[in-house]
Amino acid sequence: MGRLTFSSIRAALLTAVLLAALPALGLVLNSGVEHARHLEQEARTEALRTVESLAQVQERITENTRQILSTLALMPAFQSPARGPDCPCAALLRKVLADNPLFLNVIKVNPRGEVLATALAQEGVNIADRPHFRLAVDSGAFAAGEYIVSRFTQEPAFAFGQPVPGPDGQLANVLVAAFRLSSYAPLFESLRLPQGGFLGLADRNGTRLFYHPPKQTNPLGRPVPPAIWTLVQAGPDKGLTVQMGLDGVRRLVAYKKLRLAPRGAPYMVLFLGLPADEVTAPAREAMARNVVLLVCLALFSLGCAWLFDRTVLGRRLKAVTATAARIRAGDLSARTGLPAEDTDLGLLAQALDSMARALQERETERAQAAEATVRSLREKETLLREIHHRVKNNLQLILSLVRLQEVHQGDSGGADFPARMENRVRAMALVHEMLYESADLGGVDLAGYIPRLAQAVVRASSPAGGVRLSVEAVPARLVLDRAVPFALLLNELLTNACKHSLRPGQACDLRVELIRDGADLVLSVADSGPGLCQDFDPGQCPSLGLRLVVSLSEQLGGGLTWENRGGAVFLVRFPGG
Repeated sequence: MGRLTFSSIRAALLTAVLLAALPALGLVLNSGVEHARHLEQEARTEALRTVESLAQVQERITENTRQILSTLALMPAFQSPARGPDCPCAALLRKVLADNPLFLNVIKVNPRGEVLATALAQEGVNIADRPHFRLAVDSGAFAAGEYIVSRFTQEPAFAFGQPVPGPDGQLANVLVAAFRLSSYAPLFESLRLPQGGFLGLADRNGTRLFYHPPKQTNPLGRPVPPAIWTLVQAGPDKGLTVQMGLDGVRRLVAYKKLRLAPRGAPYMVLFLGLPADEVTAPAREAMARNVVLLVCLALFSLGCAWLFDRTVLGRRLKAVTATAARIRAGDLSARTGLPAEDTDLGLLAQALDSMARALQERETERAQAAEATVRSLREKETLLREIHHRVKNNLQLILSLVRLQEVHQGDSGGADFPARMENRVRAMALVHEMLYESADLGGVDLAGYIPRLAQAVVRASSPAGGVRLSVEAVPARLVLDRAVPFALLLNELLTNACKHSLRPGQACDLRVELIRDGADLVLSVADSGPGLCQDFDPGQCPSLGLRLVVSLSEQLGGGLTWENRGGAVFLVRFPGG
């Protein structure tokens, strides 16, 4: 047997086999990474879906507690100051506790925190320091507390409070239901968590209420890790993050905040953790098997090439080696051009062609994606040029307002000329600021814009805090061409309300509302000032601001109306499309 050199056909054949195997190995590794990424994404989606379902279980528990306590609060027995185990409400509390084994205790408390009646045989306890009692008394509504240890049974609990109004409408008593934290265990035992997964609950302060399966490193009543708690507080109501646990395990952690009211503060946070390595383990195992299989196939191909090199020499071998070289050089259109044969070289040629075809398809997809990205950037550039054009128009509008003010009140513009122009410029600047902050450059969200502008105008017009502001606005978007007139209109109404409703030594109420009426939006600005005169007509007012309001209302395609209702009320109805 002759010496094996790189100039021999045998060496070329073996080299071609290895070159064909190496790209396939790259594809296997890449597929393994993609599979792992896909599994992790599926795990993220499933974790968010699971935590949402578990949150609904807790919300049903909270709603059931609310219904029970609110029903009891309507009974005269719980409105009276009667106390002791023989009072009628004590028997009712025992019945409620018997029918609801998830509760640790149900009690009636007077406004001083003294326990008047309880479902358990213990009295003389004061709970005035409990957070759920204080929140219920202060808010006058159903309230959720924090992690506590029951003073009746010395068990960990989470309590809810319900104010009980008396016949005169004043607070008569408070009903408290303490939820047994150990009751969560049977509720969530059916949840099949992977090895290293966990399910946890925390109260509003980040104190751990429940942890399944139990661990010594995660005891109840202790705070959750500060890193994840800080992230949850700053994040949305539902989200997912990757965190390193106290046991050193890297996990995907999904969370869900629970609220008693849409705008209320979260009273509880639910966590679901899945070990990241366990999630991607099937992909790693499959990739390892594929690599071993590929190596075995490569070794087998080398053996076949060594044994049968006499029958596979010539044009076909050169075609395979040349194709492999072209693929390695970046020519993904390279094909062997050999007919399909059930031989080692034929199979190798087919595998090489399939690999080149797959790579070429991916390259085509990448080029198409790059083209789509370039097209998207061009569209954004066009939109930015349009925005710059509109900014120029807004600057011309500011100049027109300055000239109108000078014509209306003389060259000086009046004593309040700088303040009025500053407010108008601020209103227009805020439109562009919110447009810049938004992911959608095509419009401004009025539900976010109105409160920010109202607060800025009130601070500028009443720095001493003489105006009590309340704002309610439905979600609605206006394109920039309509958002700027709306901003100036709202600014003029707010400035006018602050100027004419304030009285020396008295506070003023200012309420701003945006509601949807069919296809229209209705803006309402109402104050508690002296109101409007009987023959009031904004078109005849000496103030330039109200005359601008009329013009801006027409520019929005709407109209302005006014009335007296405990003060001046201005209504602007305009199309909401």
